[in-house]
Amino acid sequence: TMTVNSVPEKAKVLVRPVGAGEATEVGVTPVVLSTAQLKSAGAESGPVIVEVRKENFKIEKVLVTESGAVDMKLNFALQLEDSVANG
Repeated sequence: TMTVNSVPEKAKVLVRPVGAGEATEVGVTPVVLSTAQLKSAGAESGPVIVEVRKENFKIEKVLVTESGAVDMKLNFALQLEDSVANG
């Protein structure tokens, strides 16, 4: 499984296999993704990019090299976009 958390919560979680295709939305934080959910997003093995997106916040990404190998927890601290932070 892969657990994805963010501060603030309610951010979209997307998964994209490295070097292939579009990112697939797989849930909203906080979310626990099963191996089956990752597989349906094309991320059953090999490197994937996990993205967290929330309106008015910068997109955060992390490269996960072994998405199917272990139970994993990803925690994202989202940063306001510059235009929002500077008012």
